[in-house]
Amino acid sequence: MINQIRTSHFSFTKTTLLATIVFCVLGVQAFGQLVHPGISHKRSDLDRMKRMIQAGIEPWASSFEVLRNHRRAPHDYVLTVLDQDPNILVEYARNNRNWSLNDGTAAYYNALMWYFTDDPRHAEKAIEIFNTYKGLRRNTTAIPLESGRVWRIIEAAEIIAHTYDGWDPVEMQEFKDMLVYPGYSQTTVPQQAIDSDNFTFYWHIYDGDPARHGNQGLFAMRTMMAMGIFLDNEVMYDRALRYLQGQTHRPDDLPYRSGPPINNNNITSCDFFDEFTQNGFSNSIPDYGFNEVVGNYIFENGQSQESSRDQAHALGGVATINVMAEMAWNQGDDLYGVLDNRPLLGLEFFLRYNLTSEFSFPDQPTPWEPTVESGEYIVRTDRSGRWRSRKINPAVNCDQTNITRGRHIFNPFYEMSLAHYKDRLNLPSTDYHWLQRGHDIFSQQIGIEVEGVVTDHPVFGSMAFRRVSPGDPISGFESNGLPKFAMNELPMTIEAENFDHFTGDGEGRTYSDTTFGNTGFTYRFDSNVDVRQSAAGDFYVGLTADGEFLTYTVNVPETGNYDFRARVSTPFPGTSIRFLIDGEDKTGLAAVPVTNGLEDWTDLTVARDVMLNKGVHQVRMDLVGGWFSVDNFSVTAASEFGLGDVNQDGFVNFQDINPLIGLLTADIYLEQADCNEDGFVNFLDIAPFITILTGG
Repeated sequence: MINQIRTSHFSFTKTTLLATIVFCVLGVQAFGQLVHPGISHKRSDLDRMKRMIQAGIEPWASSFEVLRNHRRAPHDYVLTVLDQDPNILVEYARNNRNWSLNDGTAAYYNALMWYFTDDPRHAEKAIEIFNTYKGLRRNTTAIPLESGRVWRIIEAAEIIAHTYDGWDPVEMQEFKDMLVYPGYSQTTVPQQAIDSDNFTFYWHIYDGDPARHGNQGLFAMRTMMAMGIFLDNEVMYDRALRYLQGQTHRPDDLPYRSGPPINNNNITSCDFFDEFTQNGFSNSIPDYGFNEVVGNYIFENGQSQESSRDQAHALGGVATINVMAEMAWNQGDDLYGVLDNRPLLGLEFFLRYNLTSEFSFPDQPTPWEPTVESGEYIVRTDRSGRWRSRKINPAVNCDQTNITRGRHIFNPFYEMSLAHYKDRLNLPSTDYHWLQRGHDIFSQQIGIEVEGVVTDHPVFGSMAFRRVSPGDPISGFESNGLPKFAMNELPMTIEAENFDHFTGDGEGRTYSDTTFGNTGFTYRFDSNVDVRQSAAGDFYVGLTADGEFLTYTVNVPETGNYDFRARVSTPFPGTSIRFLIDGEDKTGLAAVPVTNGLEDWTDLTVARDVMLNKGVHQVRMDLVGGWFSVDNFSVTAASEFGLGDVNQDGFVNFQDINPLIGLLTADIYLEQADCNEDGFVNFLDIAPFITILTGG
């Protein structure tokens, strides 16, 4: 049984020190366990995909059609492995691993189809696949790379476990136990079982692969991170995350492999690299950190550790790091940003070298050739000690007849990383210059991102990772402090304090606050937004200032007209509110009425009959002027309230007409109010308005 307790990963990047101290002194448990579902897709991500598919919006709609028609996506997918040698269901071996890899892909596609279609037959097909392989007890593949390919079935299990209630708990536990057979431990390695091949996946990947090129250990780390999330095992998840960042092991976990490596004879040399034998490891440096560490695999100039080997592997390792960065982001950890966005730098280096061999650009009309002499290529011996890079390699190893340069630019790896660095972070376009160019060329020549090599690439990226807003919608936080990721489904009332969540610094992305720190000290310590608590115990956004904003990701179920209202209060004149949809001002400014204090609430109709298109959108609430407070806002179908329901209490009555009477009888409006021009303001003048207000 695996039930490790998660302590803290969600970022407090711009939390005030004072707020943090208050939080700790109060003795509140900060964050525990892991987000579920939460490997490549949070629930809000799945919701975004589903709603865009339902709305028929591109590229989600076309991507879904490709998925729906894939041979491994049907709910009647046939497990032909059942007609094969029964040993395949006991032993994961090099000569039979494709059975489990292909069926694992089918489980993943069926898990997605279940969520998108609500057809339980897809979920049951995924469960059938889990049950088929839950009896694996042996692993005779030679290298961790092979076990590192099984992450898709784990991704499927994560989705089913947290979105479908039909997976029998006993069967689920049997599947979990299979992944770590003969049993998980933080203190003892089951060496005897490993030596006799009586183990499955965790004990093949737990140390990465210190003896080989980085892509192989990175595959292992990717599966370990996915496994840690699915098993809700913080220690296992952290084992991968900390290693990738070059940190030491957790004190409650097994140590990483010591180093440095012991190397002797030079066995291969050519213009591109020198290769040496690998003869074991010294124990002089604990937690040594081999090629899987991000800073060891992607050098400071963006060069891949394997760029002198060939371009296929050079991309594979960098892309895998980015895949794990997305997993970590979903758990509140910014692996994307490690070493000043080193994963992006790796993509930029690869793409500049490979794109310019096939295409000409105004600023790079000839192929880019990074050299040692120009200072653009680094000569370095890798952390395994087996490989010394000397020159970037357009082919494979020393064989220059097999060219790989430019041959992998049409693999589907663009959408996920571009969505992060461009759409989430809104970095300067110069930072993702080549990533954008590669994406544009891919889109022009290939179209949408679909499958690619399913064990290597982030598949169906145009559907899975295309974003509409920087942050992710939440409905609040769990008791352990983890965000409750869920789409805001209109029509609804949205609490102002539940603006979109953002791992790290959301300033200028999911919110803008002109003062440092959350002075409310009550809620949303992940931001500088001043969230306060009313006398009634409710949270609200207060102490707003001119130029601040909050963003919310919402789904519009049907194209039509909608009314925007906000519950606000302020004792100060000159404040306003407005709503932007996907950056477009849809409501105009509405003045916030002056009340008797910052908690004397009034309901403000910001705008009526706002045209919204079906699908998922970003709503931005702009706060203009001085101090006021926002409790919540609602977006409702325009027909929900009658035309005459001025005070929005659900009825048309004298309370709606009374303000009009006061207006009509005011001296300054006397001339205008004398509608029938008989020299008097009386019932005859008001009657037409009553007819309108009551819908007559």
